[in-house]
Amino acid sequence: MNDPLRTQCDRFGVGLGLGTDWRFFKIPFDKMRQRAYGRPSPNPVPDDRILGLEFGLSGRDWDFWVDEIAFYRDAG
Repeated sequence: MNDPLRTQCDRFGVGLGLGTDWRFFKIPFDKMRQRAYGRPSPNPVPDDRILGLEFGLSGRDWDFWVDEIAFYRDAG
């Protein structure tokens, strides 16, 4: 049997706290970390490619809006 915890890399990500008011989030790639499951990446930070985008919520049912997702590159 193919165990995904042994064969798939742990994805890089970041946790955010949500509230009831609109907030702006700017998330630099170098702030993303792995969650310590699955096969670790040989690199401590993600490279400069985006292969997917995922929103995960746990607990009860949630209703939230995502508006104007943009990707940026710092000038310096």
